[in-house]
Formats: sequence, C-alpha cells, structure tokens
Amino acid sequence: MEEDSFPRGGSVQKTESAEGSVQRRKDAHQQDNLFMQRPSDKKQSKKHKKKRKTEKLAEKTKVDDEEESLPNLVTSVQVLNYKKLVTGMAILGCVKEISDCDLTVSLPDGLIGFVQITRISDALTQTLQHYAEGSNHPEEDIPTLHKLFQPGMVVRCIIVEVSTSKSGHPRILLSLNPRDVNQAFQGTTLKPGMVLSGCVASIEDHGYTVDLGVKGVRAFLNKTETGEYMQNRHQDDPMRLGQPLLCLVKSAVSGGRSVNLSVSPSLLQKSVASEDLDLTLDTLTPGTLVETAVTTVQSHGVLVEFLEFTGSVSRVHFPPKRSEPYKKGQKVKACILYIHPTTKKVALSFQPRLWDERTLVDVQEFPDIGTIYKKVPVVHVWPGIGVTLKLSAETQGFAAVSQLSDQPVEDIETTFKPGTQHSCRVINSSPLDGQAIVSIKRSVIEQPFLRYQDLNPGQIVEGKITSVQSYGITVSLSNYVRGVVSKIHLADVPLKNPAKKFNEGDKIKCRVVNVATNGRHLSLTHKKTLLTSKLPILASYQAAKPGMWVHGFVLAIQDFGCIVMFYNNVKGLLPKREMSAEIIEDPRKLFYKGQVVKCRIMSCDPTKEKLRLSLKPENSAAPVAADFKVGKMVNVEVTEVKSDSLAVKVQGSETPGFIPMMHLSDHQENSSLLLTKYSPGDVIEGAMYCCSRATGSMLTLKASLKKAVVSGQVLETFSHLQEDMLLHGWVRTVKPFGVFVEFPGSWVGLAPKAAVSDRFIEDCTSLFVEGQSVVAKVTEVDGEKQRFLVSLKPSECPLPDSGSTTVDTLESLLSEMDSALQKLTAAKGVDLSSQVGMVLPATVTNVQDAGIILNIPELQDFSAVASKNHCEGTSLNVGDSTHVRILHLDVLNNIAEVSVRPDLLEQAGEENRKGKMKKGGEYSCTVLDAKAKYLLVGLDGSADLALVPRKWHPNHGSNVGMGTSQIGEKCTLRVVRVTQGGSVIAVPAGKKGEGRKDDKLSKEKKRKRKRDDSESQDSRDRMEDEERDEQMPKEDIEIGAVVNVVVVATARDHLEVRIGHRQEGIVHMSEVKDDVSEGEAPLAKYRQGSVVAGRVIGVSSKKVKSLKSLPFSRPGFEENVYEVSLRESVVKSEKGFEKFLLKEEKQRIDVYKEDQKVMFYVLSIQDLHVHVSVSPGVQGKLDLLSLSDKVEDVENPSAMFKQKRGYFGTVIGIDRDNSMLHLSRDGKATKLSPGLVVNAQVSKKVPGRLIVNLPFGCKGYADLTDLSDSYSTNPLSSFKVTQFVRCCVLECSSKRHVRVSLRPSRISGKTTSITDPDYETVEDIVEGDTVRGYVEDCNKHGIFVVLSHRVKGRVQYRHATAYFVRKQEELKKYFPPGKLVTAKVLEVSYKTSHLELSLLEKDTGKPDSLPSTVKYPLRTPKEQKEKGKKRKEGEKGKGEKGGKKRKMERESDADDSGVEVAAVKSVDEEGEPIRIKQSSTDHQPPSSEPHLTLSSGFSWGEELTTPKVTAKDSDSEEEEEEEKEASQPPKKKSKKE
Repeated sequence: MEEDSFPRGGSVQKTESAEGSVQRRKDAHQQDNLFMQRPSDKKQSKKHKKKRKTEKLAEKTKVDDEEESLPNLVTSVQVLNYKKLVTGMAILGCVKEISDCDLTVSLPDGLIGFVQITRISDALTQTLQHYAEGSNHPEEDIPTLHKLFQPGMVVRCIIVEVSTSKSGHPRILLSLNPRDVNQAFQGTTLKPGMVLSGCVASIEDHGYTVDLGVKGVRAFLNKTETGEYMQNRHQDDPMRLGQPLLCLVKSAVSGGRSVNLSVSPSLLQKSVASEDLDLTLDTLTPGTLVETAVTTVQSHGVLVEFLEFTGSVSRVHFPPKRSEPYKKGQKVKACILYIHPTTKKVALSFQPRLWDERTLVDVQEFPDIGTIYKKVPVVHVWPGIGVTLKLSAETQGFAAVSQLSDQPVEDIETTFKPGTQHSCRVINSSPLDGQAIVSIKRSVIEQPFLRYQDLNPGQIVEGKITSVQSYGITVSLSNYVRGVVSKIHLADVPLKNPAKKFNEGDKIKCRVVNVATNGRHLSLTHKKTLLTSKLPILASYQAAKPGMWVHGFVLAIQDFGCIVMFYNNVKGLLPKREMSAEIIEDPRKLFYKGQVVKCRIMSCDPTKEKLRLSLKPENSAAPVAADFKVGKMVNVEVTEVKSDSLAVKVQGSETPGFIPMMHLSDHQENSSLLLTKYSPGDVIEGAMYCCSRATGSMLTLKASLKKAVVSGQVLETFSHLQEDMLLHGWVRTVKPFGVFVEFPGSWVGLAPKAAVSDRFIEDCTSLFVEGQSVVAKVTEVDGEKQRFLVSLKPSECPLPDSGSTTVDTLESLLSEMDSALQKLTAAKGVDLSSQVGMVLPATVTNVQDAGIILNIPELQDFSAVASKNHCEGTSLNVGDSTHVRILHLDVLNNIAEVSVRPDLLEQAGEENRKGKMKKGGEYSCTVLDAKAKYLLVGLDGSADLALVPRKWHPNHGSNVGMGTSQIGEKCTLRVVRVTQGGSVIAVPAGKKGEGRKDDKLSKEKKRKRKRDDSESQDSRDRMEDEERDEQMPKEDIEIGAVVNVVVVATARDHLEVRIGHRQEGIVHMSEVKDDVSEGEAPLAKYRQGSVVAGRVIGVSSKKVKSLKSLPFSRPGFEENVYEVSLRESVVKSEKGFEKFLLKEEKQRIDVYKEDQKVMFYVLSIQDLHVHVSVSPGVQGKLDLLSLSDKVEDVENPSAMFKQKRGYFGTVIGIDRDNSMLHLSRDGKATKLSPGLVVNAQVSKKVPGRLIVNLPFGCKGYADLTDLSDSYSTNPLSSFKVTQFVRCCVLECSSKRHVRVSLRPSRISGKTTSITDPDYETVEDIVEGDTVRGYVEDCNKHGIFVVLSHRVKGRVQYRHATAYFVRKQEELKKYFPPGKLVTAKVLEVSYKTSHLELSLLEKDTGKPDSLPSTVKYPLRTPKEQKEKGKKRKEGEKGKGEKGGKKRKMERESDADDSGVEVAAVKSVDEEGEPIRIKQSSTDHQPPSSEPHLTLSSGFSWGEELTTPKVTAKDSDSEEEEEEEKEASQPPKKKSKKE
C-alpha cells in the first residue's frame, strides 16, 4: 500500500470541484493513518526503523521513471493567480485593513482576500447573535474586529469562495474559523510540537478554553502562558471571546482528547516541524515552520525539499537584505505559504519577518500610496506576469503586466530588461510578500488623486461627469476617486431638470465639501458662489474666530432659525433675530435649502462643536432716540409705509422709529385696514414710547396701553414686579403650551396653558393671536432668573371699574373702521355703507364645495362670496341669476360676503328699504352672520342691520348673549347705542346695558351676576339646547351606512359632528384622509358648519361633562356616539366595506404588532414623552429620549412636532390593558443593553454620582469616574437638573438600576484625547504608573481611591501624607469622598486585583494633601530610623554592663529634664535631625511626657526659667521598635568587648 501523497500511475489527477476538494481533505487523515506511527510502533528497535527507512528509499528509487506524474513533485517555481485558486485551499494571509464587518487580508503574490465577521469563529458568531437578539452580554464588551485583530497579523485561512464582483473584479472570500482551517485533524493526530489555529471559546479563572475546531478535543490555555504574548502585541486588555490565536501544543493526554497549549512567541518561533509529527500534505498547514534543503536554483527562485515533500520558493520571498545566492544543498529555515489541494504544490517563504515576531508583520514599512519614484531599475522580469523594480535598498515594487504601459506590451523581456530604469507610482502594497504594488503607466503617474485621503475640504478639483441622476451627478476625479454633487449643489439656485445642463463626459470644476475616508464618500459642490469665494474656508470648529466672515449654505430651516453647513461637516446656527434688521416671523419665506449665505461668526465653542452665526454686520443696531423713555407721549411723522409697520421719526428729532401694524389699534381686525389709512408725511399725535428694539424705538397707538401708563401701571425695573399685580400688555408669541405676553419696557412673561382660560383648552393658538391686547395678573416672580409667570384667566383679571363695557369696545371698533373706510370709499366714489344689508341681483360664476362665487353688477369691483352655510335651501349652477343679500364688505380685499338663503332674503322685505332704528327700541330680528366680536342681525321686514357684542373681556374667547344662536334664528333685541357712522348696537331684550353699574340691583342679583360671570354663557345656552333636543326622537343609524354629517366643533383628536338632527358622532383624525403626509394636519381644512359625506364604522363611548343632565355624584358618565370615517376609500367602497368597520373598543389594540409602522397624531408634549393618538380608541406614547440621536432635538421637541399633525413611528411595545402603544421614531433599539448609546436626562445630583432618566422608563446612574475622560475637581458642577445628555450603557441589571457612562470616548469611540483612561481591570495598570481618581472612603484600613468604575486602589496612611496624624478622624477631613487625587502605583497584584497607591509628593510630584500650615509632625524617614537604631545599640555597649542594670538606671534616673537633644552630627542626608532619647523620671511616664527637641550647642540660660515643651515627635512604628528592644533580654558581651 502507498501513501496518498505519492500515488502510482502516469496520468495526472483531474482538478476537483470545490466540494470534492473539501471532502478529500476531510477523509485524507483516514488513509494517512495507515502509515502513521502507532503506540505499538514505539516499541520497535532502532534497527527495525532503519530497515523500514531503507526499504522506503529503495521503493522511491524504483519509480524514478514515473516522477513526472507525482502530484507533489515540484519542478518549477509557482506563481499564484486567481485562476489557480480552488475552494478549500489552505493559504497564509496577513491582515491588511480592518473594518466593522470584515477583514481585508493580503495573500501571496499580491492577491487580496476578505473575511466576513461571521467566518472568524463560532464563539464570536454566537456572541454577536446574542447581542443582536438583545440579551445581556457578560462583563466584557462586545468583541469587535478592531479589538480582536491588528494590522499585520499573520493568519491561517481557507478559501471558501472565488467569485466575480459587480465591477468585474475577482473576489476571494476566506474563513479563519478553526473548524475549517483544522478540518484534517483528529484528536489522535495531535502531538506536542504542532502549531494550530484556535480561538478563545470561554474565559475561566486560571486561563482560557480554546476552540481548535477538532471534534472531541478540549484545549486549555493557562494564563501564565499569555504574558509574553500580551507584551509582544502591546495588549493590556485581557483576551476576549472569539479572539484568534496561534497555539503550540505543549502536551496531549487521553488520546488527544485533552491538550495544553501555549501562545508564547519565543516558543512558536522555535517550533519547527519534524518527522516525529508524522505530518502529511493534508495535515501540513500554512504557517508551519520547516527546515528545507535547496535542491535546484532557478531564475525565478529555488526548489527545496523538507520532511518528505518538495516545494518552491519565489524570488519575492527571499530575504530583502540577502545578497548572496542560494546554493544546492544549503539548509534554510522556511515557512509554508500554501498547499494546493489538487496539484499538491507547496509554496514556501524564506522571509524571517513572517515568524520572527511570529504573528505580527510591520505594515508601515511600505511607501505611501501615491508616492512617485523616478528612474528605478528593473531587477527581475516575470514573463507574462510582470516585472520587479528596486524602489530602495530594502523595498521592492511589483508592476503587473496590466500596469506596465497604457499601450499593449508585446514582449515584456525586451521592453523591460533587467537594469533598465523606469518611473513608477505606488498604487497598493502586499504586506505578506513584503513589496509594494506599483504602476508604470503614464496615465496613473499623472493622476491627481489616488486616494480619498489626498483630498482636503475646500480644495478645488476638476473631474469628468460619469452619470447624471435625479439626485445629482457623479464626478470622476481619477480612476480611483469619485465624488457626488448633490442636487442642491449643482448651482446657486435649485435646478428642476439637471439633465438639461449637465451631460455625461463633460468636464466640471468643483470644490470639496466633505471627505469621508472610512466610507470612501466624497461630497462636492458646483455652486459658483462657493467656487469663486475669496473668504476663508471654514473646515473645523477650531478655525472659527468671532468676527470672521465665511460662506456657507443652508442645510435646514426651522422655526427658530437656519442650520448653515460649511466644509468638513462644520455646522452653525443662524438665529431668526440675526437674519435681518427687521423682524422675521417665518424664515422659510426668505431662505431655501441649499441657499448660499455669507455669515459672520458670533461665537464658537470647539469643545461642544457649537457655532452661532449672523447675517448682520457688527454694530448694526439702529440708534435709539435720545429722549427715549417708556410711557412718554410724542408726535411722529410717517416716513414710510411698509407691509407690516409704519416707519416714523419723532418730530424735532431725526431719530428713526417704527409702529408695528399690530400696535395701530387694540382691535386686530382693524390693524391691516388702519395701515392703509396713513401715507408718508402724515403726522400721528399721541404715540407712546413702548420699548426699544434692534431696529430702533418702538411706539404704540394702543389705547389700553396708554391708559395703563397714565394710571401708573408701568414697570421701570424688575424689582418693582410683585405678585397679584395687574398689567396691560399684548400677546407677543402664541405657543401650544402657553402665551408669551409683553409689557411696555420689553418685559416678557409667560402664561402657561393652564392659566390662559377659565375653561380647559387643548391649544392656546385657537384662543389668542399675536398683537392681541390683554390684561395679565402676575402669579409668580423668579428674581434670580429674571422670569415671571402671569395669568390671563378672565376670572383673575377683572377690568378696571371705569364704566366701559363690551358696547364701548364694539363702538370703538366701529369708529376706527369707519375712519379708515372714509379714505378708501372716497376713492371709489360710492357710498358702500348704504349697500350693506341690501338685496341685489347677481349671477353665479363658480360653484365649489366651500360655497358659491357670484358677480354683482352694482358692485363691479367686488367678488361676491356665499359660504356653504349661506347657500342652504338653494340649488344654483354656473350662469344662474339670483338675488343676494350683502352682509359685509371687505373694502381692503374687494370681497363682498353675501347670502343667498331664501329665508334671509325674505326677511329683508319686498321693498328692500332701510328705516331708522331708534335707541331704546325693541325689534324683532333674524341672525344673519357671526364675527369674532359681534353677531350680525337684520331687522325683520327691512334692510336695516344691527350688531350684537359677543366679547365681554379682552382675554375671553367665549360668546355672550346669543353666542350659540344659529343663522336664521329669530330673536328680540333692544337698541342701546347708535354710532356716528350710523351703525346700530343692540343687546338681547330684557338685559340691561352690558357691564354697567346698577345701584338698584339687590344683593341677591349681585350674587347671581357674580355666578353668571364665572359660568360661561356658552354652557347655559348649551343646556337650553339639550332641553329642546330631549323632546325630539332620536334616529336609528345602521353601522356601515353612508351619511352626511355636519361639523360641530374641532376637539382634541377628532371632529365632533352631527348626524341628522340629533345624533352625535366623532371623526378621528386617522379617519379623515387616506394618505396623510408627514407633518400634515388633517383637521385643518374643516370648519364649523361644513357638511361632508361619511360612513358610520362603529360606536364608541364618550364622557359627558354636562351638569344639566347628570347628577354631581356621576361626573364620569359616558354615552355612546357613532364613529364616522371620511376617508374616500371607505365612503366609496360599495363591496367589502366590512373590513373598515371597527372592533369593540377593548379589541382595537389587537390589530397592532411590534415593529409595525404606524401614523400617529400629536396631542400634547409632556416632560418625558409625547402623548399621541393613533386610531379610534388607541392612543400612544412617544419617548422623548429615544426621539433622535441629537440632544438638540430632544431639548426642543416642539420644533419637530406640531399638535394635531401626523407623523410616522414604529411600535416598540403594547399596553393592552390601557389600549396604549409605545412608539419610537428611531427604531434602532427597543430596550437597553450594554454598549448602547442613548439620550438621558439628569434627574438629580447626589454625592458621588449623577442620577439620570433613560429611555423605555429606565433609571440609571453615572459614577464620578464615568462623567468625563478628564477628571476635574468638581465634576458634578457641569451638569444641571433636567439637562439632556448622551450616555453609553455599561451595565443593565434591572430597569431601575442601569450604570451608564458619559465619557466622550464611550459615546463616540474616539480615544485620542483621554487624560484619565477607563480601566477595565488592574491588568491595565503597571507599577510606576501615575494615575488619578476620586476618594471613595477613608477608614481604618486606609484611603480607598476609585480609578474607574471597575478599578479601585488603597492608599496606606504612611503613603498618604508626609505628616504623622495619630487620629483617623482628623485625617478624614483632608480626604473627603469625591476629592480628586493624583497617585503613583506602588504595587499591583493581578491575582487578587489589588492596587497599592501613594499620594506622597516625592512619588507624584504634587503638593502634599495636607496644607503646610498644619501643626502635625513630619514622619521620620526609614534611613533615619536605622541610623538611630544603630546609635542606640552602640550606646548600650559602651554605657551599660547589662540589660537589667541599664533598665534600673533608666527607671531610677531622676535628673531627666524631659528634653530630647538633637546633635548636629546625627543629621542624615535629607538634613533632618535624629532624636536621641534621654531617660525620663519615675513619676512621669515616657508615653505621656512631652519632650523638647534641642539643637547642638544649646545651654540653659539664666533668663530661661521654664523650657518650652513640644509634643512627642515619633510615629507608631518607631515606638514598636523601641518596645521590642526593651522586651528583649540583654545580649552577652564577647571577650573583645
């Protein structure tokens, strides 16, 4: 029987398929075992072995004629290429690049392979799967490829696939899994001395379990075997799960089922394979070291023999510094590169760098890509393959045949002879071969860029357009670098069709905006302004200086301003107030995305990457009048009439000022009309200085403000502000959460939503408008922050008792309107006021859903509009002739509001004439229309009109009188006033003048009036309607029926509608429209009285709050209402509409599943979540902390979400009991896990840690060492309660106990600026290191210092300070918990994870922790103690003849003065005196007697009667030594003594 490596026969084996090759390798060991040395063979004699070897050699000689057919017989040097690769081939590689998900591996002969993260090891794959499923991982961090591998690491690979990429380039996929690499091994074949690939499978107490990929084998690596490996790779962290290892088998027991391993580089370097290992071609793995003998020297390399095999070594793999040629028979140490599984060809390398450090190759030794070498010689020619050039004394470069010339090369050997010189450029490198990859092509040498790293932000480049797409164009700068010009960067203005301007193949000039080298992404701009800009290029926050002018482009537009982008992802905020000298309400009207702007830098914080910008030049604020004083009345002259204000100047002064349009009147409906009243040159008397703005002095004409200032209601300083103070002001800004009210003097207070009305409201925007005059009551004053809160509730803000009423308010409104109309009507030459109320002929010109548009011949300049409510009872088409009744004329916009209702036309009477309504008369009238502050009624039988006031308080939005009356309803009114313009003001008959005092009212009537004022008249009218409706029968409506509904009101998340006459219904926001876009408000287009078609889809319960129909004991009563859908797909669905019907209320939540994408509608924004509505009966919560990756978005959620608008979200949790969905806009994570970076909100600060709120309802904390990468004295001071921060989850033991880290290195992964590392274990620290930490505790064992959240150390008291402090309590005040200290590591115990630290000045270089003013004695140095001890022993021998005698003399010495004498001769090197203790008296114990320390030469003077006494200066250790000496018996003297 013959070995598989040398089969007989003359035919060459066919190349096997990928599967056959792998199966052959798996089964090869079964054939080889027939010739392997068995345990019984060990007993054979040496003579028997020698005989067997001789027979084998004879057999080999016998088949010399058949050598050409042997698969392993190598006759020439092999050069590997893609065509020769097969699946299952074992090959040696070198890690070249590392990314998040794969490795780029350098292979022999310049080939490149890739290893996916799932093909590293089974342990790593399993760990990543657990992490992806959300399970809590053990204490170690998730192992990433950057932590497991280093560039230059030599690895053993198996080819698993050779394919072609989309671009046509070959792609080699590799596997490092030990199960694939060691598939030919079995436990019985493992022997000491073998080197195998493995990976860490588990971490044990004393070592690591290693997975070798061999079935039934348990491998163990002791920690004592890893020290040299860690030091060699400069790795401080312990090994991680899945970490690849190159292991040496030290011992194998139990038939190979249990082996002990070593990873020592020195042992691996010496592990040369021998014949005793019985290796075959299938168990011979790449990377194995062998001793070879040169058999043949060829031009391309040498052929060698090793063990019982042959192989080849290419010239590329000769040592670079070797100059002597190899000779036949020379012994050389080599490393196996690959073994071809089908041809059995073996390639080796003579380069010692592959095994000197065994597993690490220097990848920095090669020249940078793009380096150009001029006139370098050719040293070798590879026919048909390429040439090798000598770039330097130690570096060679290889140019493939495709990189030799731009033109085809017919004969390489003739054109590129050895010795000829050529210029080349480095385009890549092959770390495994130890050479650079170069190109001799002239086109490559002249390329401007070969790498993305060669480009800088702001650089101007030229390229060629390769494609034109809808999103932009792709530009090729070279064969290796491409960039994208997005659509907004194609020109200074947006282009609708870029294909008309740009064509493929055109040359284009661009400027680099951003270069992402990791992702190989290049952003360019073709904006002419940016290309030709001469301003500085802002490519970093550090380069931003206040006052610098730069060019940028608008990236995003928000309500508060614009985000401006510069180069290299530098962004800045352009606030709304810095856009222009004028007030800008909506930036979207002035800017668009991509617009180029020239900005001035106001401020920059590089640490926080915050940049504030301005479009205004410095000192651009308008001057303020010299006589400016709030409340001063002046006369002004109009200089310009603008669209929103009047530009004026104070008479007698050229100082400019302005009057905003909203300040022309207390009535906002008259402001736009009054603006047209003025012309340049007009003089306005009685204007009042109100406040100072950036555009100049602001004046006002509001009568309410002028009256308030005259009466003394003006704030001069903030200190004058007091609670319960009533102030007159105006609405500056209206937000959903509240109203900002401004007062004269630029004082601004906030009225929260709960304090704006006596009734509950959902949104403040529906009740107030900007510029509205209001009366506010101060409720809270914060003097520290200069803020205050106000209330706008009418019940808390009574009007001054000046006799004014709603009638007076309405009269002033009409007077202003009449004065403004005089100028406009005079220009038209017709008395328009006489036309109001008249019935005129008209022709229908257009019919729409919202109403009808008509043409009135007598009012040619006006467009007549009849709303839907005023078209009831008619059926008109375009072209029909009819009659209309004029209700209102909008002279400013030339619009006539009319009615075509027959009942209103008949009410005017046949004669169509006007009479004269007298004051005090009572008339029967009909309601015609309703406005914001009054009802329009018509006198029956006449064209006369009257106005009924509706608003009784400036802050109140409810109606009075007939506020709930319907159009066409009959009523009786009493005329109370007729204005100069002829307008009639009336009130309901039976009521006295609104708001006037009546001294004849009884006390009972006064109490009733007070009750009526607090109770809304709207509620009383609603009660009357309910009584009337109860007498009418209800209609039965079938589920699924199509009905017409009338919109009654807009509620929180639905429309309240009326079906038929009595039935109530609701239309949820999700049932209004089929396709709702992001940010759309589906209820916005519906108004009260609108009639639409819908389908009844279900029944829901609705809470009833009416006190009329319910007893007070049942305030939570619910009644059923119909659910209606207005969606077109539901209404028009004739068949199958049952699928749209709603389930029962408790079952509606069942239709939702986790990870489902839904549309939600914002209801309100709370502190930690957004309350939303999803569908009828289903609501949701959107966690603010998981809203976005940016803290800015979390801090201002109102900028992202508007109430009653729709947005998309993902379901992450379902609360079926409460029909509540938990939503997320992020969708990246559904629960917390270690390593996850999330938003957090500071909850509170406690000593030693920061408590934070986390997403998903979790609570967490961060210790002092986890707050920053650079420790500070007071780290908690930089955080504020309710502040939003980013953090990284470290541990998650429970939902209420999560440890987080706020270190930037943890959050962003950047480790460049870490001052205080986050130590994982004590193995990260070595003796002699200087570290910083915070004091955790101070007890009897010492001072404990926390260096990180996992590592702490102890400081013994003798290493804490140079002073000797007896009492521990006194020392605690100098080392309080949380104190920052600097320490030196004295001792590290890796077994017990114990650290001994020192805080002494001589060790750390820092001042002593105790101040120099303390009165504690200094500790005696150890050297002084030893000298003092020797001196005492000498004195014992000279002055005493026995221990007992000496002891008696000491005890009986009564002349002891209690003074310690310090002689000059007893001074050590540090200059401190050594104390010599004298004997003490009997009646004064030594332990309590104070002593004096005297210098030499001291004598008692006559003037000294009592010596000064100092405390005993000796530490506890010195006392113990003295007590030990006293307790020992005296030593006997020698003869010499």
